[in-house]
Amino acid sequence: MVGIIQEHLKDNPDVQITRNAKLVNRSGNKREIDVFVQTKVNGENIGIAFECKDYKRKVTEPTIDAFWAKINDLPQVHKGIIVTTTGYTPGAQKEAIEHKIGLYLIDEIPIDEIIPNYNFYGVRMLAEPIFKELKGHFIADEPNIIVEPNAKICYIDNDEEVNLVKAIFEAIFNIKTQCELAATYMRLNKKAFSTVLKISLNRQMYIKDIGGRKYKIDFFEIPIKVNFIMEQCHVASQKKYSSIRDENVVSVSEYCTSMSDCSWVVVESKDDKNSYYLKNNGCYYQPNYAISGKKKDS
Repeated sequence: MVGIIQEHLKDNPDVQITRNAKLVNRSGNKREIDVFVQTKVNGENIGIAFECKDYKRKVTEPTIDAFWAKINDLPQVHKGIIVTTTGYTPGAQKEAIEHKIGLYLIDEIPIDEIIPNYNFYGVRMLAEPIFKELKGHFIADEPNIIVEPNAKICYIDNDEEVNLVKAIFEAIFNIKTQCELAATYMRLNKKAFSTVLKISLNRQMYIKDIGGRKYKIDFFEIPIKVNFIMEQCHVASQKKYSSIRDENVVSVSEYCTSMSDCSWVVVESKDDKNSYYLKNNGCYYQPNYAISGKKKDS
């Protein structure tokens, strides 16, 4: 079946597809590859090895390691892909990301956009807080509060000092915050910009003035510098679904990449060609520019 799909996807007469291919490893021994796809790009030979597993249970980590060891010893192979009928354990998925091996279920391979024909790009966000401009906003309107330069901020319930640096970085790398910053990135169309981040902690805080009086803090505002870096990422697995919604066919692709523990969901329909969502712990967030597919020759 994998061989038939690859034959169907063949769009170049120079592409050769061999089933049960016998390749010679670096020790001079022959190793069998279930389906081997060969082509030339700018005079260079490119080889993709497919390993097919018809198991009753999910593919496990040792299978990934064994396949990686085999293809790593074959100079003709530049990319490895495993196809199965049952799925993969979490350990196998992590191992595949480590070794840059593609994972598929046989019914998940899209006929019109097979992963080896695409480069996938993700956006990595770097955010740097500007601590010297941190501002606290008080619950009561107290414009004339005077505090010591190194005054401690504490929780009201137990007088424990607040670790503001840790709280700020946790707020920056919160999933919701990252999506909001990505939305700003799209709106401004700039890979670098500055913005103000509002931070509200779950527990009430206070600060003392020079007279020892306590004042409750509502939230903080801190400027941050944000940089978005586009970089190619490896797609470890892909799921593709189709459903009927409002009499329109909706195709949903879900990608798990080496850039994140989250999965990126792309919805395509007649009216909405590129709707991106971030899926994390069963919740969906929008918008983001986390993943996009581009053909290698474009």
